[in-house]
Amino acid sequence: MKLLKERRVSLNELVFTKRTSKNYDEYQNGNTVENNAILNLHGEGKSMRAGEILKYVITDYYRSNSKKRSIRIELTNSQTKYDVKRYCEILEEVTNTVIEPFGLTLKNELAFK
Repeated sequence: MKLLKERRVSLNELVFTKRTSKNYDEYQNGNTVENNAILNLHGEGKSMRAGEILKYVITDYYRSNSKKRSIRIELTNSQTKYDVKRYCEILEEVTNTVIEPFGLTLKNELAFK
């Protein structure tokens, strides 16, 4: 988590990958980070079809304007920042899923107030 908090993790290491199940125009009503990345790609003049692979990074998960919550990896640049808080939360959740059967937990590592 220290590397995440210090922004020393590259965007390429934080990419989520998902195979789309619908064409672009069928995603318009959803409010998820995946849908946001698909809609942003369409804003760049490209669209996705069912079965294509979506690769995206979470940029501002808690933003009320959902158009800025994630971005396709192909649309990132040197100014693109990932959402430190959300990636730390995901890391903590996944880590706890693995270590809890052994009586261990990762607690209070986020320190975001």
